[in-house]
Amino acid sequence: MNINERSIDRFIIGSSGFAAEIFSWLSSSVDISSVSFVVGDREPLLSPVAEISCCRDSDLVGRSGFAYMAIGNSELRQKIVANLKKKSRLEFPNLIHNSAIVDRAAVLGEGNLILPNAIVCPMAKIGSFSILNLFASLGHEAKIEDFVTLSPYATLNGKAECKSFSFLGTHSTVAPGVTIGESATLSANSFANKNVPNKALAYGVPAKIVERK
Repeated sequence: MNINERSIDRFIIGSSGFAAEIFSWLSSSVDISSVSFVVGDREPLLSPVAEISCCRDSDLVGRSGFAYMAIGNSELRQKIVANLKKKSRLEFPNLIHNSAIVDRAAVLGEGNLILPNAIVCPMAKIGSFSILNLFASLGHEAKIEDFVTLSPYATLNGKAECKSFSFLGTHSTVAPGVTIGESATLSANSFANKNVPNKALAYGVPAKIVERK
């Protein structure tokens, strides 16, 4: 399917304020009558945008179209993606806001959300189903794996790396060449100048390990 085709059915998975933000950015380039929000079968059938329809997860069985994962929790995001891939024919295009800068030499997987004013520099690599929030930046040759979240203004400098399910808080910074481990968290306003182990929580300037899951 052509991602620029305005009439293709598009499903925003989630019904939170974040889902409403995704709709706002998506609506500038598609026919909004083709967009629906999707909630879980046990959740209230309430759309975060009054004029836009809302359906349940079970309604997507066998459906085709484009899906956008407006789910902040990375582990839940993974579970929903796996379920949708089993029961539907949905595709997961990257959503790149028109104010974001993504270098043509960057490599992207599927289902990523690259939001307003985010920057992806040359030779950076992004896996699948990750989120680069407002003003987040990925330096040259930096790498993020799958289901990673970069909060607003988070910075991953050149050749730094975020393993799958890692989380960078707002205004956090990772020094060049430093790795944030799988399922690790770098808290808001922190600066990591050394590797953060898998499943660790780090904060401070410079960041120190304060907890391991």
